[in-house]
Amino acid sequence: MGFLKKSMLFLLGAISLAGCASTVQVNVRHAPELGLGAVKTVKIEKFTVQGGVNLNLSRNILLDFVGDVVVGGFVEPDRASLQDAHRQGLAAAIARNGYFQISDSDAANVRIDGGLDYHVSDHVTESEQKTGSVTIKTYTLARTANATVVFHVTDKSGKVLGSSKVSADLQRSWNGASEAEVRGQAGGTTGVVLEVLADTHDKVLQKIAPYYVTEQRTLRQRWSDQIKNGNKAAEQGNWQEAVQNWNAALSSGKQQDRVAAMYNLAVYDEVTGKLDDALKKYEEIYSLTKDSDDAKEVDRIKVRINEESALKQAENSRSASSSP
Repeated sequence: MGFLKKSMLFLLGAISLAGCASTVQVNVRHAPELGLGAVKTVKIEKFTVQGGVNLNLSRNILLDFVGDVVVGGFVEPDRASLQDAHRQGLAAAIARNGYFQISDSDAANVRIDGGLDYHVSDHVTESEQKTGSVTIKTYTLARTANATVVFHVTDKSGKVLGSSKVSADLQRSWNGASEAEVRGQAGGTTGVVLEVLADTHDKVLQKIAPYYVTEQRTLRQRWSDQIKNGNKAAEQGNWQEAVQNWNAALSSGKQQDRVAAMYNLAVYDEVTGKLDDALKKYEEIYSLTKDSDDAKEVDRIKVRINEESALKQAENSRSASSSP
């Protein structure tokens, strides 16, 4: 067989393998940035609120609006309402997570307070499209919103246990035949501020409480029927059959088959929470391949093990604590 033909067959085989990549999902629990130890109950205070809105209103549009509407709720959200919305939204996010209990009592283990800074900006563009002798104008309003939340966690004595900051952004757009039309569609700015503010609540939560992220792992492919069948079974959620096939492939005479099988078994260990077993397999794989990607897998699983250790220590501390 000629060199060119062999190269083409190899290339086609590689493309075939890449095209049938198998992926599975792993629920990964992450430790929060701020470890709060034995804390069980949290009180959410009202945050200070500041911000600004730039609607870039043209003179003609300004004249179209009634003055008190422009100066009032159309332009600036009510800050007292934002305070309440932020407090309630953050409390709801923490309650959904279930790690902490929300309390309105001063006897809560900790309180969370801080400040909220929001900004809204409009940008209107005009475009023209000619169809014969007819010119059609289209106006587009792009509205951007940003919210930054700085927060502090303090205990009952006033000692600061941790501080952090989160931010969120969003953009919305509307199209119409006139500037007045698109501004009418967009309406006031309160809606986008509340929407971007809601994005900050989950980010604050991830700073103070354990959270789960669903990650994808790509199983390693080989031409071996045992690897292929195992990967197919894993994709379908039939882990028992998958493990049987991969274990059988471990006795293969080809090192690449054994490495692929061992890698996939390490993924299974992650799925089932056996992180120490997964680490042993990833380390053995790296000892065989000396591949930098395999070294990264070792480092990644070590981070997971350290995070789980920190979480278990916090849970033990919470269990031993007599405070509510």
